[in-house]
Amino acid sequence: MSEKKNKILYLEDELGMKHTLIRALEDKGYEVRIVPNVVDAYSILIEKENSKGFDLLIMDIYMDAMHLGKKYKLYEDRGGLCILKELIEKNVNIGVIIFSNYDDKDVREITRARHIPYILKSEASDEDGFYGLIDLVKKTLPIKITT
Repeated sequence: MSEKKNKILYLEDELGMKHTLIRALEDKGYEVRIVPNVVDAYSILIEKENSKGFDLLIMDIYMDAMHLGKKYKLYEDRGGLCILKELIEKNVNIGVIIFSNYDDKDVREITRARHIPYILKSEASDEDGFYGLIDLVKKTLPIKITT
């Protein structure tokens, strides 16, 4: 019988970054599904209540959120922040890692309070790949934002 793979949902709109990281995670035995926008992530995680059983969400912050409606007008350029707020509000049982090019003060406040890892893309990548992020994935998988 084969061992169950941990399922990772990767919310990223930067094309080059996606494929490299997916390969690195799959090489380590993770099952990875990518979503390129916050609307798809919202549908999977919030509307469908994570029915696919993702264990971890790796997400960017600066993505278009204007299609999520008036509630998020203030954050329309930070779609990842909208998703994070909804995950917390709806108590979705999933681990989260913020993986962004930008250090965002609002996101840092939320992540510190919830002990959610926040790693800058420049800190996670090295000449050998994404080992900083992959190490963080191993540490984060047992931790859910609802705990």
